[in-house]
Amino acid sequence: MSKEVVHAGVVLLAHVIKKDLQRKLKKNFKEKRKCVRSWIERRDEYGASSDLLRELKDQDPLAYRNM
Repeated sequence: MSKEVVHAGVVLLAHVIKKDLQRKLKKNFKEKRKCVRSWIERRDEYGASSDLLRELKDQDPLAYRNM
């Protein structure tokens, strides 16, 4: 085989591997985003106000203590 054919094969294989890794990373990112505590989902609604902290204290005392 010529060097050009080998080079083309290596480039093609690298491209396929890159696309596969990108797909897996995107899938993992989406799965991680699904698992969000309810008080974190309401962060945009309440902000970092005392209401949010009070709600966190009531719903998840362990996470509240870690803050």
